[in-house]
Amino acid sequence: MQAKAVDMQLSDERERELSRRQETVRRNRTTLQRIFSVVRFIARMSLPFRGHDETQYSLNWGVFVELVSDLSRREQCPGVSESSV
Repeated sequence: MQAKAVDMQLSDERERELSRRQETVRRNRTTLQRIFSVVRFIARMSLPFRGHDETQYSLNWGVFVELVSDLSRREQCPGVSESSV
């Protein structure tokens, strides 16, 4: 069995680390784009961003939090689309 040289192992590890970082950056950008979309939608509709009662036991936390939460739940269920709701 032939082992890889140390410089090759370090190079491979660096490539894996860069790949992980690029994936993290991509996910973060996607998340920010969705949040900005929610903000633009709320502003376009002239809706308030928050509710009167945002405590843990409130049934309505406001438009922004509710929309972001809904989008988050939909992401966890990729088979569900807007047309099926």
